[in-house]
Amino acid sequence: MPLQLYILAFNAVVGDTKTLTNFLDLRPEIKNWASVLPYSLLIVSDRSAKALSDIFSNRFPGAHFLISLIKGNELSNGYLPKWAWDFINTPKSSGRWP
Repeated sequence: MPLQLYILAFNAVVGDTKTLTNFLDLRPEIKNWASVLPYSLLIVSDRSAKALSDIFSNRFPGAHFLISLIKGNELSNGYLPKWAWDFINTPKSSGRWP
C-alpha cells in the first residue's frame, strides 16, 4: 500500500501527546507523524486505518479515538502553518523505518 496520511484524534486516556509519540516512534508501521493540534496527530503510514486502529487500541485499551484518511490539496482545508500543509499535501517517510 502506498503511503497515506491519517489524522488520529484521541482522548486523555492515552495521556499526553508525548506519551503517544514515544509509542509511535517504536512502531515501524508509522513512517512519520506531526503534531499540529492538541489531542491529534497527523500520521503517515502504509497501513490501513483498520490496521492502525488495531495497533492503537491494543496499546491504549479504553481510549476513545478516531483514525481517518486525509487527502490534501482541494479535499482538505483549514488554518494551519505552511509546514503542516506541506506535510498534509506531500506525506513522506521520516526515513527511520524502511
